[in-house]
Amino acid sequence: MIDAPLHVLVVRVGESQLALPMTHVEQTFRLSGRRLFNVAGQLCLLFRGRTLAARYLGEALGLPGDGAEGKAVIVWCGGRRMAFAVDDLVGQFTLQRYPLPPLALSPFCSGALIGDEGEIVPLLDPLVVAGISEEGRAAVVLTAMQQSALREVGNIGSSTAATALAGMLGTEVRIDYSDSLLVTVDQVAGLIGSPLETSAMVVTPITGGHGSVLMLFAGAAPRKLCALLGVSLDEDMGRSALCEVGNILSSSYLTALQTMTGLALDPEPPLLDVDVLGSLLGTHIDPTTSAGDLIVLMRSSLGVGDGDEGFSFSFVPQMTDVQELLGRLEASLGMAA
Repeated sequence: MIDAPLHVLVVRVGESQLALPMTHVEQTFRLSGRRLFNVAGQLCLLFRGRTLAARYLGEALGLPGDGAEGKAVIVWCGGRRMAFAVDDLVGQFTLQRYPLPPLALSPFCSGALIGDEGEIVPLLDPLVVAGISEEGRAAVVLTAMQQSALREVGNIGSSTAATALAGMLGTEVRIDYSDSLLVTVDQVAGLIGSPLETSAMVVTPITGGHGSVLMLFAGAAPRKLCALLGVSLDEDMGRSALCEVGNILSSSYLTALQTMTGLALDPEPPLLDVDVLGSLLGTHIDPTTSAGDLIVLMRSSLGVGDGDEGFSFSFVPQMTDVQELLGRLEASLGMAA
């Protein structure tokens, strides 16, 4: 089966051409005059006053060419920026994507692109190149009862939120619940939208340092939701209305989670932030979390009138709370059985 064409940045490492999806690429620049530092075994690069993790793409893939005097590509990996050093930039292209035969697949390569002259360009998975994707997959182990408990939280939260929003708006509100997942920090960005999409996030800290709730409206959803409410995201009234919608949604899901677990999850006042998705996640997920730390993710869609827009509820507990959360979720269904 042939997939749809893909917008990519093609780079050169040694004699090889490789493609990175533009949905993950933020910026490119020359490395000349910039130093890569080795800090406790991790390469780092100073970029706009921040220290970013860096990798020589040739070294990561086992290819000749280290990119030391070449170019750098800033990519979003799991909600965080990272720099890939390459020998050169070939350019941006929209290329046809094809699946690779099993024997040609590698952990780093998710498919092949066919260029204008028929050349095959491997398509890289930035998360795998960054070395965080496998860690994330290994970290999530849910029992059937824990999965059922998360689904119950999603169902209760959706029902409560729809009722509360209908009362606020004076019209019917539909919330179609999709799924509840326990995912890792590195996985969450890819499950809720493109890291370079301008999105809106309502952030609700939990008292006592037990984490935070992130209610995300990705891509075009914030503006469409504001339009459904008769306001504009560019105005204070629109942002206030969207923040209140996010607050109602967050409180409904958080109350359901609190009821199921008995944990004290009392919310603090929320705030609204609008930025690209990757930056929102990088800013509002506690910087002490690592790629394999766990997040409760629930995805739903909200409809008012004829409109219907998606949103995502994410609960980011402190790591010390995760096992207690899972244990209480499982126990809640065990007592109800």
